[in-house]
Amino acid sequence: MEKKIQLIENLNKYDEVFTEKENIVTIKTPEPLIFHVDFSKSKIQIYSELKGFNLLTGIIGMKFEKVLGYISIMLILFMIIFLFPLLKQDGDVGNTQVIISIIPIITVICWTCLYYLNYRFKYENYKNRIIEWTK
Repeated sequence: MEKKIQLIENLNKYDEVFTEKENIVTIKTPEPLIFHVDFSKSKIQIYSELKGFNLLTGIIGMKFEKVLGYISIMLILFMIIFLFPLLKQDGDVGNTQVIISIIPIITVICWTCLYYLNYRFKYENYKNRIIEWTK
C-alpha cells in the first residue's frame, strides 16, 4: 500500500487526472492513453489502453498491447482494397495505374507508423514515470 500512496502523491503533485478504485489506480493522460496500475498482487501490474476516437484505431478503444496487431490487419485490408482493382483489370496495367494505387498505400503506412511510434514513445515514457513513482 505504501507504493500506491507514493503514486497518488506524485499524481497529485503533478496535477494528473486519476481515479482510484480499490487496488487499481486509473490514470487518464492528455493523449488517448489510459493507464491502469494494479496493486492487488505482490507485483505491481501496469497496463494501458487506447481510448476510442483516435487516429490509430478510429472509433475502437483497445488495449495498447493489441494495437500493433490491429493496425497490421487493417493495413493488409487497405492494401487489398487498393490493389484488387489492378488484379481484376483485363489487359495491360499501366505504370500510372500502379503508381496511383501505391501512393495511398505508402501514405497510409507512413502515417500509421508515425502515429504508432508517437503513441509508443508516450506509452513507454509514462510507464517508466509510473515505475519511478512506485519505487
